Amino acid sequence: YIETKRPEKLKPWIVLKKVATRYDQGYGFINIQNECMNLLEHIINESIIDPAENPEAIEQIRQEIQENIDRTVENIRELKECFPKHYAYAVTTKCARIILANERNQIIRMCHEGIISEQDKSVLLDGITSRRDQNHL
Repeated sequence: YIETKRPEKLKPWIVLKKVATRYDQGYGFINIQNECMNLLEHIINESIIDPAENPEAIEQIRQEIQENIDRTVENIRELKECFPKHYAYAVTTKCARIILANERNQIIRMCHEGIISEQDKSVLLDGITSRRDQNHL
């Protein structure tokens, strides 16, 4: 949540940016924690470590990762409850950035595979950058 001694004194755009930043940080942190959990499972499945040697440590790591995820989800839920309009803005802009990033990656892939030319790639990527800048993403 947004910590301040006098929240009523904050300008609306500052609150908007703070909520959007907190949402982005939470979203990213959850993704990182999920990657940590996947890495732990990979390490176990590939027999890089033997969970039978120290099952308590493995379980503690799993619990810590899950607690981090749960705490972050709770913080995001609090943002949604306390700042519903700002939260909606944060989610919408995050989705737009994800879509533009995916489009950018697809264009780069298509060029790499020879489906489009370098010139086409450049024009298309400039269009994505223009849309991103136009929408202040």
